[in-house]
Amino acid sequence: MLAGAARGDTVDLGSGQIRGRVLRVLLKGSRPEWSVAGSGVRLSNGVILDGIDFEGCSVSVPLRLSDIRIIAGPHAAVLLRDAHIKRLGMQNRHLEGPLVADCVQIDNGVSIAGRKIDGQIFVRGAQIGGAFSVDGAQIGDDCNALTGNGLQLSGPLILRRSHLSGDVELIRSPLGAGIHAKNATIDGNACGFNAESARIDGDFMLTAARISAGLSIAHAHILGRVDATGSTVSAPQTAIAARSLNVEQGFDLVDTHLSGTLDIEGAEIGKGLRAEGLEVNSGTTAITAGGITIAGSWDLARSKLVGAMNFP
Repeated sequence: MLAGAARGDTVDLGSGQIRGRVLRVLLKGSRPEWSVAGSGVRLSNGVILDGIDFEGCSVSVPLRLSDIRIIAGPHAAVLLRDAHIKRLGMQNRHLEGPLVADCVQIDNGVSIAGRKIDGQIFVRGAQIGGAFSVDGAQIGDDCNALTGNGLQLSGPLILRRSHLSGDVELIRSPLGAGIHAKNATIDGNACGFNAESARIDGDFMLTAARISAGLSIAHAHILGRVDATGSTVSAPQTAIAARSLNVEQGFDLVDTHLSGTLDIEGAEIGKGLRAEGLEVNSGTTAITAGGITIAGSWDLARSKLVGAMNFP
């Protein structure tokens, strides 16, 4: 491994094992005789024991893992809290524990694709340059999946085709290039997908997504559009909480199925609300929309609403 890291090669571990502390020493530069190429450390086909712990460290080269199983240490499978990382990529890997990256600074993005994380991802107060991509992965501990309140992200948040077992929380998070969650499944526990008071400088794409325990975008400011076409959202009371939402490029609920109320009271919606074929099943109120402002049309053709429409 050491020779490959010095050359910048991808090192095939041959299903072998290494200890996480070896990676820590290597990437911290604690041993001058262990050199790392500028392209970083790239490992494949093996097992990392005792987790990866870079808490409080500065890592100036990328770390890329492919087909790697990570067995958790005492605190997490991957611990990056308060670290400064160049770039992190993990493809087709299995983390046997959470990924803890609160207050981390990552310069050139995070890519997590395929396989499984046995626990949640913590990125509270993190600063990530570029994209944070979680594509086609299984994540969560059945209570929480992604806890990222205050996450600062300059690129998009990508959750396409992922299965998140637990809540997603992005309260008050400034997200620089939108959220892409097409075909995602979120089996929420308490709050479902909560982006309350977030600022999203792009589109919020939820096409064909399935969300339980509700979607909250109340008080959020979205510079693009919200597209929940063909999605299914359920909650005991309010399926979509969008009070005082400000969305500039339109709100699409075409062929969307809601079990619970659509609450858009006080929302400001630019370029129209498209809700053709919307189905809302609620015991009392299907839609509450007092004080709403729509710059454009509101189309409810083919919609089916079980419950009252409230415009106080």
